[in-house]
Amino acid sequence: MQALEGSYLNPIDAIEVLEEKALINTDRSGRIWMHDSLEDMGKEIVRKESPEDAGRRSRLWFHEDVRRVLTENTGSKKVKGIIVELPGDDEICLSAKCFKKMNNLQLFININARFTGEVNYLPNQLRFLDWPRFPAQSLPCGFDSQKLVMLNMRDSRISRLGQGLKMQQLKSLSFACCKFLKKVPDLSGMPNLERLDLNDCASLAELHPSVGLL
Repeated sequence: MQALEGSYLNPIDAIEVLEEKALINTDRSGRIWMHDSLEDMGKEIVRKESPEDAGRRSRLWFHEDVRRVLTENTGSKKVKGIIVELPGDDEICLSAKCFKKMNNLQLFININARFTGEVNYLPNQLRFLDWPRFPAQSLPCGFDSQKLVMLNMRDSRISRLGQGLKMQQLKSLSFACCKFLKKVPDLSGMPNLERLDLNDCASLAELHPSVGLL
């Protein structure tokens, strides 16, 4: 829901329409279900956007396509969403500028991958950044995080966050289990923040007073 709202869509109305058309259903816990055949059809529609070049598709989820795009720097402005789920315990060695061409990327979710390498650039269009075990010590210099709605850096190497985080749209922020994080800066630039998770930050020595107001 947060990812869709961050893209200025109305997910509540959209979900109701899809339910009325029997394309999806939801259970009492709020989980959304879709028939396998419909999922496969949607994936095939996206694959046909660029059958030979995965980096020119709007969404990437197949692990071989994701690995190739991130390691060979073959992404493009067509890519809007990436989900990383590897079939086994494996790692991806990032090209430092692997996101440079994906300037319209809005959603990045890492489910189970381990990453190595540098992250020198992140697109300013990102709304939903769910990246446990983020490999760098800080977010890239020059990254404009104004449009982020969700930022999850759980169990990452993050050690510094800058003097102030200006994320007007942010609703959820997690640096849980970030063992190298020592200081949390002023969070008053996040008026919409609803959830903050700093659990098990072993090195955390200083909290800005604004944290206590959340």
